[in-house]
Amino acid sequence: MTFIVLSVISSVITSVIAKAIDFTDRNSINTLVTNPAFIAISLVSVGFWIFGMYDAYRMAKKYNEAVMHNDLARFQKEF
Repeated sequence: MTFIVLSVISSVITSVIAKAIDFTDRNSINTLVTNPAFIAISLVSVGFWIFGMYDAYRMAKKYNEAVMHNDLARFQKEF
């Protein structure tokens, strides 16, 4: 649950920063892309995304092993 909340918060912050930029002005876009806050929050968002993919892979692997060993009840307790 914490992971989802942090992902949403970082995405909202990134959107708020990006919304303040006029995308028809090239200088505004350059300012956004070089803004340290935008870069940091974007990297955090990408990090959450990568961790989410890894966590989904790890949980799918545990689930598949539990199914193969007919031990689904143990998996459900861990989850």
